[in-house]
Amino acid sequence: MGIALGAALRGTGLNREQIRYLSLPGKLFLRALHMLVLPVIVSSIVCGFAGLKGASKGKLLTKTMAFYLTSSMLAALTGKWIPLLHKNNSKRFQIKPTNRECVKDLFEH
Repeated sequence: MGIALGAALRGTGLNREQIRYLSLPGKLFLRALHMLVLPVIVSSIVCGFAGLKGASKGKLLTKTMAFYLTSSMLAALTGKWIPLLHKNNSKRFQIKPTNRECVKDLFEH
């Protein structure tokens, strides 16, 4: 639905405030999803380690946390840089932000 709405409204010349209002439902959905996913992942890891026996807990905990942090960082970087690259290379729909707005958008979430 969001892709269809974005494609339909692409050439209408919306201003920055209208775009912000239209993006609100998507941002709310993603924030709600983040609020759900992180507790589920952490509780799964804790329950998994609680069921383990023996001395291998420390090594497995280190590997699990390294994997989780690395994959989370890669996902965050991908989620931030791909849209920025696409926005900078798009010829059809350009909003020329100032440098301050680019930095704000980069670290907003």
